[in-house]
Amino acid sequence: PPSPPPLCPGCSWGESIEMSLSLDTDPLTFSPSDFIDRLAATLGLNPHRLTLRYMSGPEAGEAFGPSLGSDDANAADDAEGTERRRRLRHRLRNLLGSGGLDIAVSVRMVLGSSASAVQQLSNLTNQNTTSVLGVGVNNPPTPQLNIIVLYAPTPPPPSPPPPSPPPQEPPAPSEPPPLPPPSPPPSPPPALPPDPPPSPPPASPPPFEPGGAP
Repeated sequence: PPSPPPLCPGCSWGESIEMSLSLDTDPLTFSPSDFIDRLAATLGLNPHRLTLRYMSGPEAGEAFGPSLGSDDANAADDAEGTERRRRLRHRLRNLLGSGGLDIAVSVRMVLGSSASAVQQLSNLTNQNTTSVLGVGVNNPPTPQLNIIVLYAPTPPPPSPPPPSPPPQEPPAPSEPPPLPPPSPPPSPPPALPPDPPPSPPPASPPPFEPGGAP
């Protein structure tokens, strides 16, 4: 059974069917777009729900599918003589005789709607796939069902940081202490006593008169 979904408020849940297939086909002539279209029609699904990934060959690790934005052209669909065709022909030289190609297929479905698709995929065998899918399947598929998130709401943009506090004004310069009151002017020196009036000159002796008494 699929694992319970993790916490994801507002998410739209779905199911993903994952399986590995060993195809009885020439890697050079295999057309992933044709295979996806045929498999989607067999399951009654939109091809955009399917993704194919190469597990062997020179394209190992590369994925192909309409949902990935790939064009319909692939190595086998390119025109003869293109650079990609020549490159793949060189790289596949050692694989042409293997008669097999390993791929992984992923099918995304709405939650709870995969039971019929899982049953159909489990019944794929080499006897009934060549006419339906265009290639034979060498191994009995074992689909694995996983719970996935089909759509996750866009998280809200991060809230802006709080505004920075206004820069603190520098403290006002401290006022100098008030000046002391001015000192009173010095007292004038005491007035000197007035000078005494000048002494009168001494009296002159009477003039000497001649012929007077001795």
